[in-house]
Amino acid sequence: MPKHVTFLNKDAQILKEKELYTGFLPIKKYHIRHKTFDGSTLNSVEREVMTRRDAVAAIVYDPNEKLIVLLEQFRVGALNDPKTPWLFEIVAGLIETGESHESVARREIHEETGLNTLDSLNFIQSFYTSPGGISEQVHLFSATADLKNCPKEAVYGLSTEQEDIKRHIISFDECFELLKQGTIRNSIAIIAIQWLQQQVLLKAL
Repeated sequence: MPKHVTFLNKDAQILKEKELYTGFLPIKKYHIRHKTFDGSTLNSVEREVMTRRDAVAAIVYDPNEKLIVLLEQFRVGALNDPKTPWLFEIVAGLIETGESHESVARREIHEETGLNTLDSLNFIQSFYTSPGGISEQVHLFSATADLKNCPKEAVYGLSTEQEDIKRHIISFDECFELLKQGTIRNSIAIIAIQWLQQQVLLKAL
């Protein structure tokens, strides 16, 4: 098990960068030089990167009732999926300038699930979603809440952002079965639910 990575940030240099697109999903082209594992240096490697803002995600659940919140919404990236472009996900949203990760988590939980009160909100881990071509990191939180008396289904989301989000509250067992079946295919949701599975397993030991 390696104790740390071989190289650090200083071992890669940006020689030149150019903006290729400045819309909702900006794209830059980089000319990069970086060290290699054989001791040499790669000079002027060209790479395109989507410079997407970082995001915050939160898995919302009730540990007492063993209930979890899943969100169902249309995703244009899955538009050509042979089955459906509507995916099961967890709460997530982009970070605006000046916002803390925790404040984004609370804002998005309210907007996407309708919940106003949380019992706890804890940071889990940050990770890159697709570092081969996207700069985005996701900062993942867990949030616990009393879900016992909440409707099992409800629709939320901001109309100003054209959001149309269906909230589902289901049991841990049903959620874990959906994951096992491959019905949950959003990577952030998979990571978060596997984290929850681990917590359940640890408590059972």
